[in-house]
Amino acid sequence: MAEARLDARRASMLAAMGVEVYRLRSQPAQPAVPADIGGTAAANDATRLLIVCARGQRRDTRLMRLYAQLPRALCTDATAIAWAEADVTGAISPPPEVPAYLVLGSAMARALGAHLSTAQQQASVIAVTADATQLPGNAVGKRALWQVLKPIARALRGAL
Repeated sequence: MAEARLDARRASMLAAMGVEVYRLRSQPAQPAVPADIGGTAAANDATRLLIVCARGQRRDTRLMRLYAQLPRALCTDATAIAWAEADVTGAISPPPEVPAYLVLGSAMARALGAHLSTAQQQASVIAVTADATQLPGNAVGKRALWQVLKPIARALRGAL
């Protein structure tokens, strides 16, 4: 109680002197893991982007912040993004037809390409970037990722 009074007294004195008191921000909440469609790739009608990554990568705490920023970077709602996880053997269920695909890692690109017809590949924007586990702490990899996102963002704006 005395500490609260002291803080109030200190705050009033600082205010009288014209000093603005800044408070530390609270600890940011952990970003939520995007909705899991698992390996099924079952998407709804509003889905406009499918992101393919290795199984379990979306739960990596080093990558959660990056994944939470993707919808904002693409100027789209998080509900318009579906996720498909493929394991290292390339096991992935047939993906839905969407205007754009973001593939994290060349092994995942092979897994996705095996399920897309030539017509689907020509009609959509497919962007492949480095494996997501290589992105934290790698400025060159992050810069390459943001460059890859530009054509996807343009395609999503055109698909509205």
